[in-house]
Amino acid sequence: MATYYISKGGDDGNAGTGPGAAAAWLTWAKAVAVVAAGDTVYVGPGRYGERVTLATAGGVATVITWIGDPDCQYLTSDTPGIVRVTGCDANELATANTVFNFNGKDYNTVKDIWVDGSTDAYGVTAGAGNGRICERVKVHGCSGGITGGTNKFCSIITGSNTESGIFQGTNTACIVMRGSTAADSAAYRGGTSTNCIAITGGDSPTFYQETTVNCIGIGGRSTGSFREGTHTNPIALLGGYGFYGLGSAITLTNPVAIGCNYGFYGTNAGDKLGTATAKAVWCKAASGGEVTHAVTSGAAILWDLLPLLAALEPLVPGFLQNNGTNVGAPSVDILGRVRPMGTGTTDAGPWELSTVTHHWTAGSYSAVAPGIKITLKGQQIFKVPATAGTSISVAVACKHVDTTGDKPQLILGRIGTDGTFTAIDTDTAAVTTDWQTLTVTATPDVDELLEARLYARDTTAGAYTLFSDPVVG
Repeated sequence: MATYYISKGGDDGNAGTGPGAAAAWLTWAKAVAVVAAGDTVYVGPGRYGERVTLATAGGVATVITWIGDPDCQYLTSDTPGIVRVTGCDANELATANTVFNFNGKDYNTVKDIWVDGSTDAYGVTAGAGNGRICERVKVHGCSGGITGGTNKFCSIITGSNTESGIFQGTNTACIVMRGSTAADSAAYRGGTSTNCIAITGGDSPTFYQETTVNCIGIGGRSTGSFREGTHTNPIALLGGYGFYGLGSAITLTNPVAIGCNYGFYGTNAGDKLGTATAKAVWCKAASGGEVTHAVTSGAAILWDLLPLLAALEPLVPGFLQNNGTNVGAPSVDILGRVRPMGTGTTDAGPWELSTVTHHWTAGSYSAVAPGIKITLKGQQIFKVPATAGTSISVAVACKHVDTTGDKPQLILGRIGTDGTFTAIDTDTAAVTTDWQTLTVTATPDVDELLEARLYARDTTAGAYTLFSDPVVG
């Protein structure tokens, strides 16, 4: 039973038996071709632009284990970061087909990797079998998340009308965020889920034809949050219909609907939805249609939902409430914020995977470091208090390292009552790699909190933009 290493500083001509550049392999493909039952492979941080198709099965006592090492505990000479396996091309645009394929090989476990970049398929195809495990795997920017397998502590963000977030998986403590107009695909469908969370936009159910225990479904509009299946101790939150369907198709034990339009809704008088143990809180209508027992809605809710939204912030950037496509779609995220950057487009790779960091070493920033470095395409938002009738200006120094791509921008605007951002003034960088100053101004009619947004737009390989902290005057 051997231990191997993959590193972005490695070489496939190496033996693969050590973590350093002189010993580690460069690609997953090399490791896939060599590993045997019982082996372990550690994978260092970085972008692996290759589709992985496993070639070897392990055994009950000889599992093959693939472990991402984002914190560089094993590949100590690497730089910490995500371990990304992507189907995106060199311009960070998603392409067709699944990205990580178990290929029918049992007793393989993959941990701590990030998978993205499929326009038409699941990011991970585990399928039906034994010992096919995904643990702490993140699938974003694919048509679907994971199909099959045993999935633990995974997070999925998808927006397809065809593939579900997790399909026919055995899932524990996973979270799926999904936007779709399709009623027959879901965050989770056709599997078994315990202690899982689903968040959906559009018509997509949270749990569909699923067996669940202690799960929470947030959203789900016209076809219900929980639709068909067997659900024990479920909570439906903020859905059009919390629980929906025929009594013979959905079995409920101790269900709770919170803040839904209809908490419980049965669709057939001859096959009523079973609501004997149902409870509803803050629902417009506790129950409707054909149910076995009328449900009374409680008058109060026991917690504030704002902390939940705050907790979801790290997952928000990749989630689309969209028109059924996760690539190039004008859209908003789960908190109602506009996703496309000005006149730009939303795609599977650069927005989600752009890196916004403090940067201490470059130039003067026209003042004092640190500044802000945005790799590829992304944004940074600053809140700017403004007084009615008083002119306000925001200035930022920026430097764009590639003049061939889309230019950086500074946009000053406000958030409307519907949650959307409206620009008041925009300044776009000139074609130069020198430091330059972008300035925007506004004179609001009322006291308000404006937003200054720094945008980097270039998806050219290796591109980045440097900004100073904004100066408000």
